[in-house]
Parts: sequence; structure tokens; C-alpha cells
Amino acid sequence: MFHWLTGLRSRGFSIAITAALVLVTAPTAFAHTGPGVLPAPQVTTKVLNTFVVNITGDQPDGNPGDGLCEVDVAGRPCTLRAAIEEANQLGGGPHRIEFDIPGDGPHEIQPASPLPVIDVPVEIDGASQPIARCPSIGNAATLRIILDGRAAGSSNALTFAAGSDGSSVSGLVIRGWSGNGIKLESSNNLVTCNLIGVDVDGSADAGNSLQGIHVTGANNQIGGADASQRNVISGNGASGIYIQSPSATGNTVKGNYIGTDVSATSAIPNDDTGVRCHNADNNTIGGSEAGAGNVISGNGLFGVHLRTGSDLNQVLGNIIGLNASGTAAIPNFSTGVYVVGSGENKIGDYGAGNGNLISGNGGVGIYLLDDSNFNYILNNIIGLDASGSVALGNTQFGVLLDGSGGNTIGGPGNGNVITANNNDEIELRNSVANQIDSNRIGTNSAGTTIIASNGVGIVLDDSDVNLVLRNTIAGNSGGGIDVVTAAVRNTIYANHIYNNTGLGIDLGNNGVTPNDPGDSDTGDNQLQNYPILTIATESRVKGMLDTLPGDIDLHFYVNDTCDASGYGEGESYVGLHEFYVPGVTTLFSYFVPAGALQIGQYVTATATDSDGNTSEFSACLEVTCSSPDVDDDGDVDVNDIIAVATQWNAQTYNATYDLNCDNDIDILDVQIAAGAFGL
Repeated sequence: MFHWLTGLRSRGFSIAITAALVLVTAPTAFAHTGPGVLPAPQVTTKVLNTFVVNITGDQPDGNPGDGLCEVDVAGRPCTLRAAIEEANQLGGGPHRIEFDIPGDGPHEIQPASPLPVIDVPVEIDGASQPIARCPSIGNAATLRIILDGRAAGSSNALTFAAGSDGSSVSGLVIRGWSGNGIKLESSNNLVTCNLIGVDVDGSADAGNSLQGIHVTGANNQIGGADASQRNVISGNGASGIYIQSPSATGNTVKGNYIGTDVSATSAIPNDDTGVRCHNADNNTIGGSEAGAGNVISGNGLFGVHLRTGSDLNQVLGNIIGLNASGTAAIPNFSTGVYVVGSGENKIGDYGAGNGNLISGNGGVGIYLLDDSNFNYILNNIIGLDASGSVALGNTQFGVLLDGSGGNTIGGPGNGNVITANNNDEIELRNSVANQIDSNRIGTNSAGTTIIASNGVGIVLDDSDVNLVLRNTIAGNSGGGIDVVTAAVRNTIYANHIYNNTGLGIDLGNNGVTPNDPGDSDTGDNQLQNYPILTIATESRVKGMLDTLPGDIDLHFYVNDTCDASGYGEGESYVGLHEFYVPGVTTLFSYFVPAGALQIGQYVTATATDSDGNTSEFSACLEVTCSSPDVDDDGDVDVNDIIAVATQWNAQTYNATYDLNCDNDIDILDVQIAAGAFGL
């Protein structure tokens, strides 16, 4: 494992071993370079001492400040308490604490009272103990230094206070303390390769009473993308990691197992949340690079909780609710990611590798509540395994927004897969101006296979001015999209909605709502009337709309079959027709893009008024080869019969007059026109 000491040696620096004091050029406080990035050291001239702990005792240093870690017993050995006292008294730093306790161990250090608060830069390296090893890919850590707090009274195991910026702690088993395992009040610290709240084998609960790690400082890194940096932070009495206060910014949590055993195959719950941020901005949980994501599973409440005033944080690349391979559930008891009163956070991000796998949890996959505004939910898989093809649904909703606005759920090339959850896949309650875009809802991650879901695809409940577009919504046991509880001005278009048990779009969740004359009724999306389709050919769709005066958008869709209700869904999007309705029933004729419709398919359409209210789908209409209204005046009459007969007599082929699609203009076409006229 890399240590700052190793880095110093590799650059030709000298160090002081035990009693020797040598002036060296050494790193001190780190310069902040942004969330998720380990800052580069600033170089200055400092005194660096290395103290080697060689007994498990708890005696104090005999003469703090003399540069010697020695207690007043035979042989004057060095204890952990004495090493911390000596470093604090000397000041400056960074100082280094290594371990070389005789025997294979593990070796338990059990302080009889709180250890000194650390107020200078100190590197504590438990992995320096012979035989100790940090984890590697596929292998758990073999740690040999146990810091046990059962006899220490009310305290944290290690507290890094103001002045200790640039410290590190690694290779320790920290268990049984009445306070926190580690408290980071300072900044630019590194915490890696520890077992915090579990036993030395990482297989049983040995939790600290409060947080595993409590962070109030800035720019600290907990774990790392390399497997050797992984911490296991489980079994603690509150949260695994608690990032708290406005000063706690720029912290990064990477590559850890939080709430599980060392193999991340079974739960050792932190009693509260895996990672909680409270009034803390600009922190990163996970990351996009390989190995940066955490496994946050098995916790007693939430996986990740962004609480009150925690803004501009990022949750990226994590597994939340499953094992490390993403193949089996290790549920967090409640919600996977819970955001309350916090905004502009990213749960997933633009680009490959940034999304989270959020499945198997006991509540909602992602829950935004109480003015959690302008957040982004991007590129996540919610309800499936890591392959994106096996159902491992969250017990409640996939995504739930309650009283939250301006949020973005998906986008072109950055949509989420939200499938197989045990309630509605996406539900908005009293939430305005959100955008739901380009998600796959009810299918596998490739969009090629329907995976049965247990609710409605999207529910807009008492939620206004939302935009739903370009989503695939299929295979839900309810409808595709329900608009309920007087939700209005919700615009729905260009989605792929098919094979749902209920209606594709249902205003009021009560089945097909008949059009009313003049469209004067009100309710969900103002009960906007849908178009009446009269003719559908490969080249044109005709119909009429009775609605209030205004500019209208008609959106057309094609389906392989007609819905059992007779009011089709919208399997594939065809296009848009814009026109003005003066307040009376108005005819329309839409010229279809070449090749968009095939004979035997079914066309449907929706109408969206100038306020953004989208209707239910129209009745479906089968596509035929051509229209008997050949002169396109909105009426089949004698003129149409004469026009077809004239074309027959001319013996010149024109597909407009080929009403039976046999590539010939003959008496059969004249008869079809006459039949449409009523003869």
C-alpha cells in the first residue's frame, strides 16, 4: 500500500526514526482541487518524526516533546497514546506513527481513557504492522492492529482536530467506542484500509455507538478507487459516514463497503444510514472512475441521505441495496437515496459510468421530498440487477417526488432504467415543473425486453406543468401515464407507450374519458379532448378536433395492434401537426413522413392545448392504402367518385386513386369511392 512515507522515500527525502530529529522537505496542508480529487501537496520545510508503537499498553509518554516515544517502564517502549502525545507536543509535522508489536497478532490496544485529540498532521499506519495487508481485488484486508474502545469511557476513537490538516489513518480495526470511530474536524485528511465497526475478520458487528466516521472538515477523502484503499464501515450505532455542517465541503467517499461485511455479500447494518450529509454542500459519494463506487447496502434506514440544505452533492457509480457484484439484494431498510430539502444534487450524472445501481431496497429507490428542487437523476438502473435484465425491485416506488420542482429525471443519452419496482415506477406528488425524459420504464436496460412491473409507469398526482417526453413506457400492470387529482398543464409527447395493462394516457385513472362538446369541462389536464381520426393512409391522417379556441399540437403515433379499449397507446412516435382551432369543430389533415406508416398498422393521436394540457390517446384507426376523399376537401362526395372514374378512364396510375392498394386503377376503386359516399 502507498503511504506518504513511501512517497517521501521515493523522492529521496530523509526521515527521523524514533529519537533522531532531521529537517526535511515534507508535505503539509493540501491545496483543495475540488470534490473527489485528492489535492496535491504543498511543499514546505518541516520536522518529520516516525514513532513506532511496539506494545499494546496504554501508558503515557515519559517526556512529551523530547522527540522520543518512550513510556516510563522497563525498556521504555512506545504506546499509541505516547506516540500521539509526543506528536502533539512537538507540533509541526507531519509526524508518522507505525506499528511493530511482537507476534503475529491480531494485537488489541484497549485504552483505559480517551486518547488525546490529534491537533497536528499525523499519519497513523496500522498496515505497517508485520503480516498486515490492505485489501486487494477479490481479497479482504488482513489487519493486525485493533483499537478497542470498550474501556475508554465516553469518547471517539480518533479525533483529528483543528491543526491536523493533511493527516491520514489506515490499517486499523476500530471497534466498540462510545462515540465515533473517527472524527474529522480538520481538512485534507485521508482515511483508507480500515475496518470501522466490525470485528477483525470483518464478519461480525462490533460497532461504535455513534458514527463510523463523522466529518465536519473539508476536502477529506474516505477510501479510494484502488481496492487497497477500501474501508469497511458497518455495524455502527448511527450512520456509517456522517458529513455535517457548512464547513464540510469537498469531501469524497470512494470505494468503501458501508453496511456490509468485508465481502459485501451480507449485511452488518449501520443502525441509521450508510452515508448521510446534513447541511453539507459539494461532496462526492462514489465517482465515475473504475472502483470509485461504494457498496452502500444493508443499513438500518437509508442508503444515502442528503438532508436539509445539502446542495450540489454528487452520488455517482454506487451500488445501493445489492451485493458487490450487483446480483442479489442486501436491502437498506428504507429508501436507497433519500433527499430532503436539498437541491442541485446529482444522483448519477451525464456520461457512461456515472449512474448508480439502486435496487432491492425496502422502500423507494430514489425519494425527493420537501422542496428538493433542481436535482438531476441520470443514468441510474433502478429495480434491476447489474446486468440490467433481472428484476430486483425496490419494495415501493422506483422514483418518488413529493413537493419538489425543477428536477430532471433522465435526458437524451442519459436516461434511467426504472423497472420491476413494486409500485409505480415514477410518481410525482404536488411537484411542479419537472422533466421526465428518455427513460426506459418497464423494460431491460437495452430496451429490448419487457420486465413486468407492478404499478403505473408514470403518475402525475396533483402535479402541474411537468414535461414527459421520449420515454419508453411498457409492460406495467397499470397504465402508461396517469394524470390525477386535478393535475394540469402536463405536456406528454414523443414517448413510446405500449403493452401496458391500462390506458396509455389516463386522465383521472378512470378509463377512457369521452370528449365533451366544446371541451368546456375541467379536471385532470383540463380533460382536454382528444382528436377524432377519420382517415389514415400511408401518406395522410385526417380527422377533426372539438376544443376551446387556441393553438393546438397534435402528436401522432403508430402501433402494431390496437389497444383492447379501442383507444390505442403510442408505440412509436410519428410526428407533430400544429394548427389553430377557432372554437368550433375543426378538420385537420396531416401529411405523414415517408415510410412512417404501413398498411395494417394502427394510428393514434393526442392533442395538447396552448397551456400544455395533453389529452388521452384517440381511438385507434387502421392504416389503409389511400383515402376515398381524393380531392381532400374533408368530405367523400360525388366529386370523389367522378375523380376516381376519370383516373380509371385515363389508364394512368396514381396511388392517390388506388383505393384498394392493388397497384391498378379499376372499377373496384370506383366502387370503394361510391361505397364511402353511401351508394
